[in-house]
Amino acid sequence: SLRCGWVVADEHFTRRAWRLADLYGNAQPFAPDWLAARALPYLPALRQRARTLLDTNRATFEAWARTREDITHVPAAYGTTICVQPTAVDVSTLCAELRTRFEVSVVPGHFFEMPHHVRIGLSVEPRVFREALARMGACLDLIRQAEGDS
Repeated sequence: SLRCGWVVADEHFTRRAWRLADLYGNAQPFAPDWLAARALPYLPALRQRARTLLDTNRATFEAWARTREDITHVPAAYGTTICVQPTAVDVSTLCAELRTRFEVSVVPGHFFEMPHHVRIGLSVEPRVFREALARMGACLDLIRQAEGDS
């Protein structure tokens, strides 16, 4: 990913921050920095693309979530991820099954101190996101059915 950070401060602080960045970030890759700087003139278009993508996927998720009785979440108007709590299946089982059988990756909650949740990223193309949600729904159904048969 491309990242370009800014420091708005007095000159003395800025010089100190620059020196610390040089000291601790001595292996900064040139290409991403150069590309990020080249992208600056296009920020309005990039921002609009990102907002459209996130808003589209957020709306898609909310519509999908309304059809599911086996998850809970807190709707969020902003952000690039959504935290979801599966209510009828084990999170570890869900993550493993999604990854191995459905080729979908979510972030298990134990990585962000919410062990009963998963984090779903919104920063993918809408077609891919819709397919991932369909697969997640199929996975949730499969696990519930298997646990019900046990």
